[in-house]
Amino acid sequence: MRLKNENGSALVTVLIISTAVLIMAGSIISAVARHYRTALRDLYRTQAYYSAEAGIYKALWYLSGHGGHDISWRPHNEDISVQEGQEATVTVRERGGFLVVTSLATVRNQSELLNVTVGQNMPPQFDQAIMLGGADLPLVVTGDTRITGDISLGRSGVKSGNLKGIKYSGERLVWGKIHRGSPLRLPQFDAALF
Repeated sequence: MRLKNENGSALVTVLIISTAVLIMAGSIISAVARHYRTALRDLYRTQAYYSAEAGIYKALWYLSGHGGHDISWRPHNEDISVQEGQEATVTVRERGGFLVVTSLATVRNQSELLNVTVGQNMPPQFDQAIMLGGADLPLVVTGDTRITGDISLGRSGVKSGNLKGIKYSGERLVWGKIHRGSPLRLPQFDAALF
């Protein structure tokens, strides 16, 4: 008699356990799929970063006179090939004597934008506080002006003078070295600086 009352209880137990196993399996599959999508997104973002970096390096290569371009190359949103089947959109603009190179790369909806400011080391003559180009022109310091740093000038040197009737009142004219030369050793013009 006892078995008659328990008819179907095994079926209910199997259904409950099956449902629990299916929910757990679904949760695991969902977590694995989410992890896979996150890993792919990170992979694509990393590929985009390296493509953008390659765009920067290729732009610098062009600016140094390769690939039919030179220092005057100023692309605006120009697509350049950087790797097999990948491109970077490059812009070069001038900013305060330097060049700002911008590279944007997109790999499967993941974008990376890189900016780099580049310039060139200036010749040592630019370390001077003042460089007067004329060999016969004196540098006149007036009022209570004081020059701090090295200067380069011609034969006439540094002289003090009055400012609108006010006599020069400074202690020293120049706080630094005075380099005299005739002719001055001015830096050579280098178009690559511009």
